[in-house]
Amino acid sequence: MKEMIKKAASAAKMIAAVLAAVYCIAESDRVSTAVSGAAERCIYVVVPSLFGMTAVSSILVRSGICRSFGRYADLPARKLFGLNGEEFGIFLLSMIAGYPVGAKMLAAMIDEGRLGNRRAELLGGLCFGAGPAFINGVAAQQLYGSAAVGRVIFISAAASNLLLALLLSPFLRRGSTPCGRGGGIHLTTQMMTECTVSAGHSLAGVCFMIMAFSVVSSALDLIGAVPAAGKLLSCASGTSGDNSRQIIRAILDVTAVGGLEHGNYQLLPYLCGLASFGGVCVIFQIQAINGGRLRRAAPLVLLRGTAGAASFAVGKLITPYFIQNETVTVSSVRAAVHKAQSPVPSLMLIIMVLMLIGGAEGSRSRAHKNAS
Repeated sequence: MKEMIKKAASAAKMIAAVLAAVYCIAESDRVSTAVSGAAERCIYVVVPSLFGMTAVSSILVRSGICRSFGRYADLPARKLFGLNGEEFGIFLLSMIAGYPVGAKMLAAMIDEGRLGNRRAELLGGLCFGAGPAFINGVAAQQLYGSAAVGRVIFISAAASNLLLALLLSPFLRRGSTPCGRGGGIHLTTQMMTECTVSAGHSLAGVCFMIMAFSVVSSALDLIGAVPAAGKLLSCASGTSGDNSRQIIRAILDVTAVGGLEHGNYQLLPYLCGLASFGGVCVIFQIQAINGGRLRRAAPLVLLRGTAGAASFAVGKLITPYFIQNETVTVSSVRAAVHKAQSPVPSLMLIIMVLMLIGGAEGSRSRAHKNAS
């Protein structure tokens, strides 16, 4: 039976790959447009939002800073959430800095043998945030021209994460161990360089995943899956057809929220839920960042889905208190405009490709040396 399941899965993957190739050849203009839009979101949203903190997060773990400061929060964090001090520090930092930060810091702990895979799967669903550039730049300013919207999204996301941590605390306490004292803080220029290159490598993978997923989304649009799902959502929620379809696209890839109707505060709870869930594409990105260390994606999907629902509810509850004095004019909400003649996007993509190639070559070289 297991053998039949494996063969069926292999056949399904092969069929999907063939269909993807056919789609890319037959609908090259549509694919080109989708990838261009995704590349624009990467350049203007993802890289500015996440690169700096992704590099800093690696430095915090490798240098021992996170473990050293985690000792002070160890006892209250274990009593309240079942997290040791270092895990609690990662939990807080990832909510503020963005989702690759938590994934990368957990991967570093796994590599150092201080975190088991099963526990990391639970923490991977908790250590998650949308990032300040996304919340303030895309959601708050681009869609609403209002800083208050950014506060609503951040509070709803933080509240859902804290609620989720409290619900999981009985399970997390079982495997909780006190934060180790470690060997002090060691910070070198070589470490900083390696962490910066590693951050570029991780974000390159994230951006390529976003571009690849944009092709999938465009294919689902073409066959009518997205419009059909949008119609069902529209009937259930009362939102317009265009907004419902864009919400479905954002469920696939959260960076697509920029296409929602500008200035419509009825959509703000949906925006809170989408930012907290992260989207299907982000699930794949997190798996890519941790390099397969988190073997099961089911806990991540379940936890982020629950967090998204909780964030939607919190956002719906608190929105009236934050926007009661807000007024939005058409001139105050502006979308970022991508200039096709600018060489920056192409140069950035080339640099990220070189980082990926260099990282792969370095990994193969180290593996060859260890084998010999």
